Amino acid sequence: MAIAGVVLAAAALFVMFAVEWLKRPRLEILPASWRASLPVPWVFAAVEIRNRPLWRPLQALLVRGSALGCEVILEFRTPGQKQLAIPEVAARWSGQPEPIKSVPVVTSPNVGSAGGQADVTLVAQYDPTMVPQTLRFDVPAAKVGQEVAIAVLRNDGTAHAWGAESYAFPNWKNPAWELKRQVYEVTVSAQASGISTSRRFQLDNLAYDFRRFGTLKQM
Repeated sequence: MAIAGVVLAAAALFVMFAVEWLKRPRLEILPASWRASLPVPWVFAAVEIRNRPLWRPLQALLVRGSALGCEVILEFRTPGQKQLAIPEVAARWSGQPEPIKSVPVVTSPNVGSAGGQADVTLVAQYDPTMVPQTLRFDVPAAKVGQEVAIAVLRNDGTAHAWGAESYAFPNWKNPAWELKRQVYEVTVSAQASGISTSRRFQLDNLAYDFRRFGTLKQM
């Protein structure tokens, strides 16, 4: 009887730990195809961060937890080199609000209006206080993940790594994040809820080519 009790207790503990293990988030990083709803003079290279859902038979019994406060770091390297080609980038989640706010700007008085009233125009302005919220995302368990852009190529041929701080520069051109005409090895690392994962991709910036730039290859 004593042995049977020990076995049952051990089995109960095993089941408890197995259930908790199954409920933990499972992060995956996959290449994404970025598409604009309207024609724009730029293209993004992007990845998808997915919290893999439970196997279908288990979904009726358990719910996999969200990856709370998930953060993503980008590292750009020249293939074969250990040192970074540009400084490390804290990635921005595309699903979070842009770190900009509308600010009223007074322009020259409207001479033709009564009393010479000034014209007021709303101008988009970078707001660094909004940056922290763009760097974290609660990723639910789902078949479809959340998009994170890693770099942008504009129609003038210039390319830059992408993050929330990109909005602080005209045309998103942070000089510290400029990408040369070469192939880059990009390591994308995601961390949340005590778990982490990373994956390497090849970013092709050898030519001014939107299709090639926006098509990441897993390494």
